[in-house]
Amino acid sequence: MKRFSAQSAMEYLMTYGWAILIIIIVLGVLYLLGVFSPNGLLGNQCNVQFKYSCTGLTIATNGTASFLLGQNTGSNFYNVEVACTESINSTGGPYAGSSPWFVLTSELDSGTSVQVNNTPCYSTTSSLLGTQTIGTTFDGYLWLRYTTAPTPEGGANGWVTQKVATVHAAVGKVGGGAASTSATTTASGSATSSTTTTTTSTTTISGTFLTGGNTGSPAITAIVAGTWSNYICAAAQDSCLTSPNWVADAEDALRNATDVGRLSGAYCSVGSPNVSCVSASKLGITASIATIGLDNAPAPVVNKQALFPPEDGSATAIGDINYTITQPNSFVVIAISCQYSSACVVAWPSGCTPRQDLADSNGDVSYIATCQSQPNGKYYADITITVPAQACAIRGESPLGRCAAISAASYVYANYAPTGS
Repeated sequence: MKRFSAQSAMEYLMTYGWAILIIIIVLGVLYLLGVFSPNGLLGNQCNVQFKYSCTGLTIATNGTASFLLGQNTGSNFYNVEVACTESINSTGGPYAGSSPWFVLTSELDSGTSVQVNNTPCYSTTSSLLGTQTIGTTFDGYLWLRYTTAPTPEGGANGWVTQKVATVHAAVGKVGGGAASTSATTTASGSATSSTTTTTTSTTTISGTFLTGGNTGSPAITAIVAGTWSNYICAAAQDSCLTSPNWVADAEDALRNATDVGRLSGAYCSVGSPNVSCVSASKLGITASIATIGLDNAPAPVVNKQALFPPEDGSATAIGDINYTITQPNSFVVIAISCQYSSACVVAWPSGCTPRQDLADSNGDVSYIATCQSQPNGKYYADITITVPAQACAIRGESPLGRCAAISAASYVYANYAPTGS
C-alpha cells in the first residue's frame, strides 16, 4: 500500500511540476518587462501646459520619444520643432550638449495635432539618452520651438521656446525606426475632417567644424588645424587680391583701369579652396582673412552677392545675402568680406552665430558665421556699408572709382549637423 502511495505522489509531481515551472518562467519574464512595477500600473504620464495636449507617449529602447502633440492656443505656429530632455538649462530651456531640436512641420495651426515619432531624448549629462532597458523610467520634459510668422527672422518673427509637458514613462519595445511626423487637421465648426500625412526620412550627417582667421601684410594665411573636407574663405584687402588659393564664389568686379595709382583686381572675395586660405596684396597693404574648415560635409548649395556703395562714394549701400532652407537639419555657413570700411555692419539671421570678425588696420573686414539646425524657410543676412564722403578724394581715385566693396556668400549643407567653434 505504501508503495502505491509513493508512486502516486511521484506521478503527481511529474504531472504538475512542468506546469509550475512554466508559470515561474512566465512570471519572471513579465517582471523583466515591467508589468509588476508601479510604472506599468500607473501608465505613462504626459502632464501638459494649458492649451496643449500630449497623448500616446512612449519611450523606446533606443532612447527616443513618440507621442501625439496638439495645440489650441488660438495662434498658428510656424517652423515647428520639438525637443526631449531630462533636464532644464540655466536659461530655462532644454539642456543638451548639442542642438536637441527635431524639425516637425512648417505649420501647426491652433486646434490641430502632429504625431511625433522617434525624436531623440537627451540625458541629465546633456548627451543623447541612448540605449535603455525595458521597464526603466524616463522623467523629463517635452519642448516646442516655433516662429509666429512663416519667415523665421528677428523681431516679431523671432523664435519662441515653450516647455509644453513634463513626462514620466516606462521604456518599452516600441519605436526605433526612422524619424517621421504626421499632421492631422480637423476643420473647425464642421462635421467633416481632413487628414494630411507627411513622412520625412533622412540621414543626418554628423561632423565637426573649426574657424580661424588672420590679418597681415603682404601675404596672409589663415590655417585651420586639421584635415578638413571643405574650406570656406572670406578675404578683404585695401589693394587687390593676388593669386588666392580658392576659386571665387563671390567677388567684387575688377577695378576700373582709370583708378589712379591702383591695379586691376578683386578687392574682396569669398570662395572654397582645397587647403587652408592664402592670399596676398599686390601693393603689400594689410588685409584680413576669415575661414572655416568642415569635415564629412556634403556638397553645399551656394548663394552669392557682390555689392558696391554708390559710384560717387556718397556714403551708404544696403544689401543682403539670402538663402532658402528646403530640408530639415540644415547647417549654413555665411562668409562676408568688406573692403575699405570698418563701418560694415551685418544683421545675422535668427539662429546664426558669428564666429570670426576680423578687421585690419585699414578697415578691411572679414566675417564667418554658422547657423545650426536651421528649419525650412527663407533667411536674410542684411549688410550695410558706410564710406566717408571724401574717401575717393583722399585715396586719390577717379570719380568713377568705387571706394569700397562687399562680397558675400552662403553655403547651405542639408541634413548636416556638425559641432565646433
